[in-house]
Amino acid sequence: MTESRTAASHITSTKGLVSRGVELGHSTGSALMAIYDRSVCSLEMTQQIKQATGEQAVGVQMVAKSMEDISSMTSQIFAASTDQAKATRSIARSIETIKEMTHEMVQSTTRQVEDSRTIRRTMESVSGMVTEMFENMEMRRAQSAEVILELESMKGRTCQL
Repeated sequence: MTESRTAASHITSTKGLVSRGVELGHSTGSALMAIYDRSVCSLEMTQQIKQATGEQAVGVQMVAKSMEDISSMTSQIFAASTDQAKATRSIARSIETIKEMTHEMVQSTTRQVEDSRTIRRTMESVSGMVTEMFENMEMRRAQSAEVILELESMKGRTCQL
């Protein structure tokens, strides 16, 4: 009977251990279920992070493309500004050349006016000299006529003697 009691005691204690094992199994199952739920949640979060990272990558690529476009536009604007500056300098040089030509034309016109005045004065002087020459010639003709008359008068007096 002692053996029976011992066996009964062992069975009772085994029954308690099995109950305890079942409780621990349920508790472990609950813990594993919680771990599983958390890992499913973590997996979903990881997928969301992956999707957000993909969207960020697309956004970064768009920003990089926009920056390349802006860089290209900036280069084009710089080239256009350089061309415009060259054209402006060319126009300024042309204006300066036209200005110099205008000054030369004014000086040339001034010289022409002065030369025309000189020619006019010279012509007036020559005209005066020609008039004076004709007057002198007329006066000499008149004097020559008087000399001829005087000589004829002398000839006529000498022939009478």
